[in-house]
Amino acid sequence: MKVTVSFGSVRVLVPCGAGDLLVRDLVREATLRYKKATGQRVAQVGSRPDLTTGKAVVCRSIGGTM
Repeated sequence: MKVTVSFGSVRVLVPCGAGDLLVRDLVREATLRYKKATGQRVAQVGSRPDLTTGKAVVCRSIGGTM
């Protein structure tokens, strides 16, 4: 299953396996993909992403139920 997360006009596609990915992990992965897509600095592995930089406005499932 894949989930599309929108940060304003920027949308990122996040694979989440069979739907067993925790929401916090989905948010972390979406934030990392957003930062890569917009050219922002990506935090080091193991550190927490700064979630105040983007505002997720839409989250919808693709190819399955959530």
